[in-house]
Amino acid sequence: SYLEPAVVEDVLRYSFSRDWYVQLYNHTENSDHLYIEKSCEFSNYYEVMVGAKGDPVGREGMLQHCSHVPKMLVMTKGDAETKAVLAELQSVFGNRIFPVQSNEVFAEIIGENVNKGAAVLHLAGIMGIKADEIMVIGDSHNDLPMMKVAGKRVAMGNADETVKNICDYLTSDCDADGVAAALRKYVLKQ
Repeated sequence: SYLEPAVVEDVLRYSFSRDWYVQLYNHTENSDHLYIEKSCEFSNYYEVMVGAKGDPVGREGMLQHCSHVPKMLVMTKGDAETKAVLAELQSVFGNRIFPVQSNEVFAEIIGENVNKGAAVLHLAGIMGIKADEIMVIGDSHNDLPMMKVAGKRVAMGNADETVKNICDYLTSDCDADGVAAALRKYVLKQ
């Protein structure tokens, strides 16, 4: 599911006017690309953290790749700035986008009906699984939509407080194999 090309262009131009670091993903039948304005500390951090290298194409080059964009990302220097960027994007673009925080420095921009909750329900429908039979495990704001649709919700030990507050269970953090611990305890009953 892609963002409307006009929305991508508007978000890019707005981000450029605010001098934010923004990147976009472009997906076509044969390839996926990550486009960035230029290499910088943000793009280097993203490359190390996620393992995806962006193509530096400049602002005008980014504006040439507004079709087939499933996600955009604005990167900040910290949690407070990310929250401010998300609020500003929501205020400016309203329901044209769905901005969500995926970690302290990532403000993701996706389509309104594109989220982990919709994906979980879609997969469950294909597999004939009822929502109350689903267990999800998460730690961040972008996990909230799937938390709202699942029958059993598990928060990682390092989860954001908002996530912990809506979950039924708490497991250990990522560095202590929290997902494996939750699966052993709640699925395998070990």
